[in-house]
Amino acid sequence: KTLLEQRRKEQKEHQEFPDEVQVKEDEKARERFARYRSLKSFKKSHWDPKENLPESYSSIYHFASFKATQRGVMADMKELARAAQTHEGRFWG
Repeated sequence: KTLLEQRRKEQKEHQEFPDEVQVKEDEKARERFARYRSLKSFKKSHWDPKENLPESYSSIYHFASFKATQRGVMADMKELARAAQTHEGRFWG
């Protein structure tokens, strides 16, 4: 197989199973995933903000009141839509 064919196969497999992680045959999965822990409840579990977590976790936010945040965002979007209609989509002058 050429490198290009191999990469296409890997990409296709990744699209089918995006969360799957490969573990080498000579590697123990228990050791590979030792730093990960399970949570009983993702929403209610305590998170230490100073804990050294993977960078991808930085996209997870905590809202004191999700409903209030949602209402605020939706109000801002409605205001933006109204402004676009009154100015015929010209925001920059």
